Amino acid sequence: MNITLINDTYNWYHWGCNATSLAISRTLIKNKHLLSYVSIQDIYNLNSVPNNINQFKNQQIFENHKNIWNKLIFDKLDNADLILVNGEGTLHGISKQVVGLLYILYVSKKFLNKKVHLINHSAYPIKGFDKNTDAIAKDLYYLTYKSFDFVGIREPISLEGMKKIGIKAELTFDCLPISAEQYLKRFSKKTLRDTIVLAGGVNFNKDCLKAIVNELEKYKLQGLKILILVGAKANPAQDDENFINMLNQYKEKLGYDIVYAKNLDEWFDCIQNAKILISGRFHYSIAAYCLSTPFLMFESNTPKNYALSKILKVKKPIKYSGSEYEFQSKIKIYINEAIEQDNRNITNDIKELIKLAEKNFAKIKQ
Repeated sequence: MNITLINDTYNWYHWGCNATSLAISRTLIKNKHLLSYVSIQDIYNLNSVPNNINQFKNQQIFENHKNIWNKLIFDKLDNADLILVNGEGTLHGISKQVVGLLYILYVSKKFLNKKVHLINHSAYPIKGFDKNTDAIAKDLYYLTYKSFDFVGIREPISLEGMKKIGIKAELTFDCLPISAEQYLKRFSKKTLRDTIVLAGGVNFNKDCLKAIVNELEKYKLQGLKILILVGAKANPAQDDENFINMLNQYKEKLGYDIVYAKNLDEWFDCIQNAKILISGRFHYSIAAYCLSTPFLMFESNTPKNYALSKILKVKKPIKYSGSEYEFQSKIKIYINEAIEQDNRNITNDIKELIKLAEKNFAKIKQ
């Protein structure tokens, strides 16, 4: 098949996004499909994004997109047998990027008569802050999703939410474990775990940072090194730079080093060789689980980390709320338990995660 992969994250945000993108591409290429790409950056830069639902159904507006406004993208769509969408964490609320992505997918089905598969993603249309906005979001997601040929959602909270608004979908999983398995086949031996790896998150709360630093200082005094893990193939996360700037005032206290991972193997290495990973990131936590590294999760900007804790059968993410003392006490408990887990040398079986991830591709015909 000629497949156009939409919203591709190979060159985006952080190495976890790169890992899941690589897994998708390698799986498709292994099955002899031919690929073209529309990157997530192309979606961010989309011209003339519709500003109401009626424009989604307008033939003339579609013709303008196809022939003038976004011709390069629509040429790739026109030549495809299948439109395959790597949704990841893009689809929440009704931002410009969300509307643009849903528009491309909807008109690919309605006007180009293409097969559309939306995979490897979470979907959270409703924010709960404004009833009018939520009603528009619900209508938009329902209009578009019901037209797709296959919807694979990577975690159960998102799946149940979409079912409640009338969307038929299947539970899959994020594709990152496929890349993690390939890494483990090449680098299965662990070195001495003498680091604590800290990473930020899309909605990291700077008010909680002092409590994290106070707790980590104790482990630094016990001889553990503190590493801050960041980096991306390209277009690195701005919130990572924000996180580093927040940490500057504690540089002397923690004596940390910043690891700008230069490639995916370096990113996996850093996580695999940590005594514990502390992060608010969905992909970082999946990588830690796959590499049998204990980890502590913070909440994210959607409930996806809570859903991940259910799938992996681990402790719920820590909320950015409560007193500083309560927050620090939770961190202490989580780290102590994680270090005990590491001392027992537990190895997580990721076969079931990979089976779920492979369900993203189950409806693609050879």
